[in-house]
Amino acid sequence: MKLIPTTFALLAGLSISSIAHADITPQWEANVEPANQWLLDDAVTDASGATYVLSFLEVGPGPADIDLGIIRVNADGTNGWETSFAGPVGQDVPEAIAMSWDQSAVYVLGRSAVPGFGNSDYAIIKYDAITGDMIWSKFVDGGDQGIDSPSDIAGTPDGGVVVTGGFDTANEQRDFGTVKLDADGGTIWSRLWTGQGPFLFENDDAELVVVYPNGDVVISGNASSFNNTDIMTIKYDGSDGSTLWERRYSTTAADAARDLTLTPDGDVVLLGKDPFGFDHQWLVAKYDGQTGAVQWETLVDPGQDDSQRAVTVAADGTVFATGGTDPDGDDSNGNENLITIAYEGDTGAVRWITEWGDEGNNEAEFGNAIHSDGQGNLIVVGNTSSNAYTNDPFDTAGLIMQLDPNDGSVLDIGIVSTSAGQGGGSWDSFRFMGVDDDGNIYTTGTSNGGNGSQILVARFGGLGCTADLTGDGELNFFDVSAFLTAFGAGDPSADITGDSEFNFFDVSAFLNAFSAGCP
Repeated sequence: MKLIPTTFALLAGLSISSIAHADITPQWEANVEPANQWLLDDAVTDASGATYVLSFLEVGPGPADIDLGIIRVNADGTNGWETSFAGPVGQDVPEAIAMSWDQSAVYVLGRSAVPGFGNSDYAIIKYDAITGDMIWSKFVDGGDQGIDSPSDIAGTPDGGVVVTGGFDTANEQRDFGTVKLDADGGTIWSRLWTGQGPFLFENDDAELVVVYPNGDVVISGNASSFNNTDIMTIKYDGSDGSTLWERRYSTTAADAARDLTLTPDGDVVLLGKDPFGFDHQWLVAKYDGQTGAVQWETLVDPGQDDSQRAVTVAADGTVFATGGTDPDGDDSNGNENLITIAYEGDTGAVRWITEWGDEGNNEAEFGNAIHSDGQGNLIVVGNTSSNAYTNDPFDTAGLIMQLDPNDGSVLDIGIVSTSAGQGGGSWDSFRFMGVDDDGNIYTTGTSNGGNGSQILVARFGGLGCTADLTGDGELNFFDVSAFLTAFGAGDPSADITGDSEFNFFDVSAFLNAFSAGCP
C-alpha cells in the first residue's frame, strides 16, 4: 500500500516558529540549547514523563575532546538538570542510556579512553534521576589491551544493570562481552562469547540487550567470520550468567541485528538485515523464550536498500517493524519512503505492508521508532522531507504517525518543524519515543533550528480516548465527574491541553473530546 499525503499541503507556506499538521499536535516542544555542542546519541523516558538524553558533548576543537553529556527534560518541557562525565584520558563516546528498574536512577553507558596506547573500556555511570547527582561510576576492562566497545544497557529487577558489547581480545579480534553489575556497581558476573575462526580482524560485537522481569538476560549481535556475518542471540541466567540457550541466524551474506524485544508471553523477537545481492531484506525472527527454538523466521523484500530501524510487539502478540525503503534503488535522488510491516504473532505471516512517502526527488521519509499501546494504537515516529509537509524545499520535519494495526491505513499524521520559515535545509527529526503512565508520547530527536544542532523533545497527548478518564471504554456521567474532581484538585489528568495550567481551555477541550466520543 502506497499512501501519498497531500491533505495539509496548504499549511506548508505558513511562516511561524513551529508548525503541526493533522490531528496529532504536540502539547509542547522543547529545543534544548546547552552551552556546548551536544549531539544526540540516545534517549529514554520514565513513567512520569521525564526524558533523559545522552549526547556527545564537544568540549574542545580536537576529535578527542568529547565527554558524555546527560540532560533531563521534565514532563512539562522545562529543563531538569544537565551533567557530564569525563574519563581519565579525554575521549568518551556515548553509547546508550536506560532507567533503573524502579526508575529512581539513570544508567549511562559509554566508551572511555584509558591509559595505554589505543586502550578504551566500558564506562558505566549511575545518576540519581531526580537530582542528576552521580551515584557511582565504573570502568569495565575486557582483559586485553585494546578497544572494548560497549553497545547497549538495561536495568535489572534487583536494581542493578547489565551491559553488552565487544571485548577486545587476542589477535586484533573482539568477542561478545556482557557484564552484570549490582545496584552499587559491584560485578555479579561477566561473560565472553566467541565465534571466531583463525583469521585476524574477525570481530564479534553484541549490539542489543533486553531483560526479563525475572532478571534473565537476552543479547543479540553480529558474529563475523572470514566471508560473512551471522546474527547470534544468547539468553543468560540473570543470577549467575550461565548460558540458557544460543541461536544463530546464518546465511552467506553480512546479516546484522537491528532491534530486539520480548513478547508478552516471554518469547524473543529479533529484527535484522539479511542482504540479498545489493538489496537489504527485512528479517524478523521469533524464538521460544524458554528454549531458543525458532518459532518462525520471515524475510520480506519490499523495495531496495531497505533500512530496518525498530520492532515492537502488541498485547495480542502481533509484531510491527518500521524503517525505510528505496522504491527505485537510486541512492542519488533521496526519495526513500517510510515503511511499516505487520506480522502475525503466531505464524510470522505478513498481515500488511504500508509504504508512505512522496514521489519527488529529495523527499525522503524514515520511521525510527515504533510503539503499540494497550488501547490498540500503533504509533511511528521519524522524519519527512515531503514538500507537502515542510515549509521549503530540502527541509526535513519531525513526523509522528498513527496507523490502524488491523490494515495499516494511516489514521493521523503530525508534523513538527521548529525551524519553519528559515529557508531551505532546516532539519527536524524524531529518533526516539517513550510513553508515560498516562499514555502521553514523548519524542526525542534533533533540530538545527537555524542556530546549529539542538536537541528536540516534544510531548503528544495519548492517542486513546481523551475523555474516558475512568478508563472503562465508555463515556458517561462518571467521566464528567472524574474530570470535575481532577480539575478541582489540580490533578494532571485534567490538564487536557498539557500547558500545566487549569482553566477554561481544559474544560472546553474535555467537552469537545467527550462530544466526539471514543473510537
